[in-house]
Amino acid sequence: MGHARLTALFDACDRALPGAPLTVAGTSLSFDISVLELLWPLTRGRTVLVTGHRQAAEQDVPAGALYQCTPTIARLLLADPAGRALLGRLGALLVGGEPLAPDLAEELAATVPGPVVNCYGPTETTVWSTTWRVARGAAVRIGLPLPGESCHVLDGLGRRLPPGCPGRLVIGGLGVAEGYWCRPELTAERFVALGGDRGRGYDTGDLVVLDGPEGLRFLGRRDGQCKILGQRIEVEEVEATLRAGGAPEVAVAPNADSTHLVAFLPDGVAADGPPGPAAPDPLRELRAHAEAWLPAAAVPGAWLRVPALPQLPNGKLDRDTLARWAADRRPAAPAGPPPADGSTAARLCQVWETVLGRPVQDHDATFFELGGTSHGVLRVLAALRTAHPRLTAAELFRHTTVRALAAHLDGAAAADGPAARGAARGRDRSRALSGWRAGRRPSSTLQAPGIEADADART
Repeated sequence: MGHARLTALFDACDRALPGAPLTVAGTSLSFDISVLELLWPLTRGRTVLVTGHRQAAEQDVPAGALYQCTPTIARLLLADPAGRALLGRLGALLVGGEPLAPDLAEELAATVPGPVVNCYGPTETTVWSTTWRVARGAAVRIGLPLPGESCHVLDGLGRRLPPGCPGRLVIGGLGVAEGYWCRPELTAERFVALGGDRGRGYDTGDLVVLDGPEGLRFLGRRDGQCKILGQRIEVEEVEATLRAGGAPEVAVAPNADSTHLVAFLPDGVAADGPPGPAAPDPLRELRAHAEAWLPAAAVPGAWLRVPALPQLPNGKLDRDTLARWAADRRPAAPAGPPPADGSTAARLCQVWETVLGRPVQDHDATFFELGGTSHGVLRVLAALRTAHPRLTAAELFRHTTVRALAAHLDGAAAADGPAARGAARGRDRSRALSGWRAGRRPSSTLQAPGIEADADART
């Protein structure tokens, strides 16, 4: 993203988004939305509190501050008393990077005293392109373009569609990037001419519909891409990786709130009704292969056996049916002996049973196979926070069984024990002395608008 595009973004935010004397910057620098929460307020002479999402609720954030996060982080804050208190004194909350679920939108609107704004935009159009102020009781939208941006709802032949007709979203305007670095073929495919004097636009790959005066409503992807925990995931690449790991037939789909993938494996056994959880033993090698080759967000959080993968009349994979199966997954049958009293696994079972409302006996069944939800994961995190203050939601989504999570926590405790801390201090002293002897200081690390569905751009 160039300097001129960032300047245009900040000018648009001045006009369309609520400002605040202090902004809480908790997003990782690897995520493009961090640009907005860091640089926008600084260029306006405002104060920025640099922290992390896990620490934000513990900071002395004054009333009226601006905070930005993904829906996943917002759920985590709502599940924690300190996080809810933080939300309860914000002057404004920006959420984006993932689809905003209707129940989450309602709860945020009831909790945050200031406006809650749902933001949408791919990195290729410079962070955010559209915004919608959450209204209680209203269908969730991604809204209207920022000033200087334009949105075009097109059919498969590139023709503009009228309001109410779903189509693919192409974004034009000041934020559109030049293209992909050293990827001319992909640039030509995704950055398209809009015709006339409209210049170039970016084909987002998203399906939307212009639904009333409040703007666009997001319908999903028109290709095999989805977002899991804010990360773009190509489901076909995940499927190819699983096939390379020994699954000749496999399909994956995101769950209802896009917090994890669900893998479907046909077992060849005739059965009626919806799919059930796959037995854990045959899947261990496949899970290990997935964890070794895929990023954490792309590793399926649930594995379901099915009689056969669903097909459309033309023989293609029926991904709509897969999506319904992912939403209707059933818990695994309990199996296996209970863990030893006082062990980490025993304490985890107690927490899971409280959250799930049922006994947990299968230590190799995932939290989601046992009937858990993404909101339940956040409740587990809140319950474990006192004993494991460094545990993150991402780790819970990565280690989804009692056995795996217990091993992870035991390993983390050993790595953080007195002996490990002493060894780390010894290494630090050695590096410092080496730097002093070399006549230099040791290095340190600071941690610290308009929509064309036949309408022109709004200015």
